Amino acid sequence: MLSERLRFVLSEAGGTQGDFATSIGMTLDRVKNILSGRVKKLQPHEARAIRDRYNIHELWLTTGKGPQHVTADELPVIKERDEIAEATRLVTELGLTGTAAREMQQLVYAMRRKSAAEVIAALEQIKGGGRAGSKARVANERAAWAGDERRPDEPLLHGVIEAVLTEIERKSLHIPPAKLAALIVAAYHASEDSHEVHKKTVAMLVRLAS
Repeated sequence: MLSERLRFVLSEAGGTQGDFATSIGMTLDRVKNILSGRVKKLQPHEARAIRDRYNIHELWLTTGKGPQHVTADELPVIKERDEIAEATRLVTELGLTGTAAREMQQLVYAMRRKSAAEVIAALEQIKGGGRAGSKARVANERAAWAGDERRPDEPLLHGVIEAVLTEIERKSLHIPPAKLAALIVAAYHASEDSHEVHKKTVAMLVRLAS
Protein backbone atom coordinates (compact mmCIF):
# COMPACT_ATOMS: atom_id res chain seq x y z
CA MET A 1 0.00 0.00 0.00
CA LEU A 2 1.09 3.56 -0.69
CA SER A 3 0.69 4.46 2.97
CA GLU A 4 3.15 1.74 4.01
CA ARG A 5 5.68 2.73 1.39
CA LEU A 6 5.50 6.36 2.44
CA ARG A 7 6.01 5.33 6.07
CA PHE A 8 9.18 3.55 4.95
CA VAL A 9 10.44 6.73 3.29
CA LEU A 10 9.59 8.74 6.40
CA SER A 11 11.49 6.30 8.61
CA GLU A 12 14.56 6.71 6.40
CA ALA A 13 14.20 10.48 6.24
CA GLY A 14 13.90 10.97 9.99
CA GLY A 15 12.39 14.13 11.41
CA THR A 16 8.71 14.95 11.63
CA GLN A 17 5.92 14.59 9.11
CA GLY A 18 5.98 18.37 8.80
CA ASP A 19 9.69 18.33 7.99
CA PHE A 20 9.09 15.71 5.33
CA ALA A 21 6.17 17.63 3.81
CA THR A 22 8.23 20.82 3.62
CA SER A 23 11.19 19.02 2.04
CA ILE A 24 9.12 17.86 -0.94
CA GLY A 25 6.76 20.82 -1.29
CA MET A 26 3.70 18.94 -0.06
CA THR A 27 1.17 20.08 2.53
CA LEU A 28 1.15 18.35 5.90
CA ASP A 29 -2.53 17.49 5.42
CA ARG A 30 -1.67 15.75 2.16
CA VAL A 31 1.01 13.67 3.89
CA LYS A 32 -1.37 12.75 6.70
CA ASN A 33 -4.08 11.74 4.21
CA ILE A 34 -1.66 9.45 2.38
CA LEU A 35 -0.46 7.86 5.62
CA SER A 36 -4.04 7.28 6.77
CA GLY A 37 -4.96 5.63 3.47
CA ARG A 38 -7.47 8.28 2.44
CA VAL A 39 -5.23 9.18 -0.50
CA LYS A 40 -4.16 6.12 -2.46
CA LYS A 41 -2.29 7.64 -5.39
CA LEU A 42 0.53 10.14 -5.72
CA GLN A 43 0.57 12.84 -8.37
CA PRO A 44 3.51 12.43 -10.81
CA HIS A 45 5.20 15.61 -9.55
CA GLU A 46 4.90 14.36 -5.96
CA ALA A 47 6.58 11.06 -6.81
CA ARG A 48 9.36 12.93 -8.63
CA ALA A 49 9.88 15.26 -5.67
CA ILE A 50 10.28 12.30 -3.30
CA ARG A 51 12.62 10.60 -5.77
CA ASP A 52 14.78 13.70 -6.17
CA ARG A 53 14.97 14.41 -2.42
CA TYR A 54 15.28 10.87 -1.06
CA ASN A 55 16.52 8.77 -4.01
CA ILE A 56 13.43 6.56 -4.00
CA HIS A 57 12.35 5.00 -7.30
CA GLU A 58 9.03 6.36 -8.57
CA LEU A 59 7.96 2.89 -9.72
CA TRP A 60 8.52 1.35 -6.30
CA LEU A 61 6.88 4.31 -4.55
CA THR A 62 3.75 4.21 -6.70
CA THR A 63 3.39 0.45 -7.30
CA GLY A 64 5.68 -1.37 -4.88
CA LYS A 65 7.52 -2.98 -7.80
CA GLY A 66 11.22 -2.86 -8.59
CA PRO A 67 14.14 -1.61 -6.48
CA GLN A 68 13.52 0.93 -3.75
CA HIS A 69 16.52 3.20 -4.19
CA VAL A 70 17.92 5.06 -7.17
CA THR A 71 21.62 4.34 -7.68
CA ALA A 72 24.25 6.94 -8.51
CA ASP A 73 24.64 5.45 -11.99
CA GLU A 74 20.93 5.89 -12.69
CA LEU A 75 20.72 9.56 -11.72
CA PRO A 76 22.12 11.11 -14.95
CA VAL A 77 19.86 8.94 -17.12
CA ILE A 78 16.79 9.79 -15.03
CA LYS A 79 17.62 13.51 -15.10
CA GLU A 80 18.00 13.56 -18.89
CA ARG A 81 14.77 11.60 -19.33
CA ASP A 82 12.92 14.09 -17.13
CA GLU A 83 14.31 17.06 -19.06
CA ILE A 84 13.25 15.63 -22.41
CA ALA A 85 9.81 14.71 -21.09
CA GLU A 86 9.26 18.14 -19.52
CA ALA A 87 10.33 19.98 -22.67
CA THR A 88 7.99 17.81 -24.74
CA ARG A 89 5.09 18.36 -22.32
CA LEU A 90 5.52 22.14 -22.30
CA VAL A 91 5.66 22.34 -26.10
CA THR A 92 2.55 20.17 -26.34
CA GLU A 93 0.70 22.44 -23.90
CA LEU A 94 1.54 25.44 -26.08
CA GLY A 95 -0.10 23.68 -29.03
CA LEU A 96 2.97 24.01 -31.23
CA THR A 97 3.52 21.65 -34.15
CA GLY A 98 6.12 20.95 -36.79
CA THR A 99 9.20 23.17 -36.95
CA ALA A 100 7.97 25.55 -34.24
CA ALA A 101 7.48 22.66 -31.81
CA ARG A 102 10.88 21.18 -32.56
CA GLU A 103 12.71 24.50 -32.19
CA MET A 104 10.97 25.41 -28.94
CA GLN A 105 11.59 21.94 -27.53
CA GLN A 106 15.29 22.25 -28.28
CA LEU A 107 15.41 25.67 -26.65
CA VAL A 108 13.51 24.57 -23.53
CA TYR A 109 15.72 21.49 -23.23
CA ALA A 110 18.87 23.61 -23.54
CA MET A 111 17.58 26.04 -20.91
CA ARG A 112 16.82 23.21 -18.47
CA ARG A 113 20.31 21.80 -19.01
CA LYS A 114 21.74 25.30 -18.48
CA SER A 115 23.94 24.75 -21.52
CA ALA A 116 24.98 28.04 -23.11
CA ALA A 117 26.26 26.28 -26.22
CA GLU A 118 22.93 24.50 -26.73
CA VAL A 119 20.95 27.69 -26.08
CA ILE A 120 23.04 29.50 -28.69
CA ALA A 121 22.49 26.68 -31.19
CA ALA A 122 18.73 26.80 -30.60
CA LEU A 123 18.68 30.59 -30.94
CA GLU A 124 20.68 30.27 -34.13
CA GLN A 125 18.12 27.92 -35.61
CA ILE A 126 15.19 30.13 -34.60
CA LYS A 127 16.97 33.23 -35.90
CA GLY A 128 17.63 31.52 -39.21
CA GLY A 129 14.10 30.47 -40.03
CA GLY A 130 11.74 30.40 -37.11
CA ARG A 131 10.66 34.04 -36.99
CA ALA A 132 7.57 35.19 -38.80
CA GLY A 133 7.99 37.46 -41.77
CA SER A 134 8.44 37.61 -45.52
CA LYS A 135 10.18 34.78 -47.33
CA ALA A 136 12.76 37.25 -48.61
CA ARG A 137 13.64 38.48 -45.11
CA VAL A 138 13.90 34.95 -43.77
CA ALA A 139 16.17 34.00 -46.69
CA ASN A 140 18.33 37.08 -46.04
CA GLU A 141 18.61 36.22 -42.35
CA ARG A 142 19.61 32.66 -43.15
CA ALA A 143 22.33 33.93 -45.49
CA ALA A 144 23.56 36.49 -42.96
CA TRP A 145 23.79 33.94 -40.18
CA ALA A 146 25.86 31.63 -42.39
CA GLY A 147 28.90 33.83 -41.69
CA ASP A 148 30.74 33.70 -38.38
CA GLU A 149 30.44 37.48 -38.01
CA ARG A 150 26.68 37.13 -37.53
CA ARG A 151 26.69 34.18 -35.19
CA PRO A 152 25.03 34.72 -31.82
CA ASP A 153 26.87 37.11 -29.52
CA GLU A 154 27.68 34.82 -26.59
CA PRO A 155 28.55 37.59 -24.06
CA LEU A 156 25.33 39.39 -24.99
CA LEU A 157 23.34 36.18 -24.60
CA HIS A 158 24.82 35.58 -21.15
CA GLY A 159 24.02 39.18 -20.22
CA VAL A 160 20.42 38.80 -21.37
CA ILE A 161 19.99 35.53 -19.45
CA GLU A 162 21.46 37.10 -16.29
CA ALA A 163 19.23 40.18 -16.63
CA VAL A 164 16.10 38.07 -17.15
CA LEU A 165 16.84 35.78 -14.19
CA THR A 166 17.72 38.75 -11.95
CA GLU A 167 14.43 40.49 -12.81
CA ILE A 168 12.46 37.29 -12.14
CA GLU A 169 14.21 36.81 -8.79
CA ARG A 170 13.72 40.47 -7.85
CA LYS A 171 9.98 40.14 -8.38
CA SER A 172 9.80 36.64 -6.83
CA LEU A 173 8.06 35.29 -9.93
CA HIS A 174 7.67 31.74 -11.19
CA ILE A 175 7.78 31.54 -14.98
CA PRO A 176 7.46 28.14 -16.69
CA PRO A 177 10.52 27.03 -18.70
CA ALA A 178 8.76 27.37 -22.07
CA LYS A 179 7.82 30.99 -21.33
CA LEU A 180 11.29 31.64 -19.94
CA ALA A 181 12.93 30.38 -23.12
CA ALA A 182 10.64 32.48 -25.32
CA LEU A 183 11.26 35.51 -23.10
CA ILE A 184 15.04 35.15 -23.44
CA VAL A 185 14.76 34.84 -27.22
CA ALA A 186 12.69 38.05 -27.37
CA ALA A 187 15.06 39.94 -25.05
CA TYR A 188 18.07 38.79 -27.06
CA HIS A 189 16.56 39.93 -30.36
CA ALA A 190 15.68 43.30 -28.80
CA SER A 191 19.32 43.77 -27.74
CA GLU A 192 21.06 42.68 -30.95
CA ASP A 193 21.31 46.04 -32.75
CA SER A 194 22.88 47.93 -29.85
CA HIS A 195 24.88 44.91 -28.59
CA GLU A 196 23.89 45.71 -25.02
CA VAL A 197 21.17 44.45 -22.73
CA HIS A 198 18.01 46.60 -22.71
CA LYS A 199 17.04 46.31 -19.05
CA LYS A 200 13.80 48.27 -19.46
CA THR A 201 12.77 45.93 -22.26
CA VAL A 202 13.70 42.93 -20.13
CA ALA A 203 11.57 44.26 -17.26
CA MET A 204 8.64 44.80 -19.62
CA LEU A 205 8.93 41.29 -21.12
CA VAL A 206 9.15 39.70 -17.67
CA ARG A 207 6.06 41.62 -16.58
CA LEU A 208 4.15 40.47 -19.66
CA ALA A 209 5.24 36.85 -19.19
CA SER A 210 4.27 36.67 -15.51
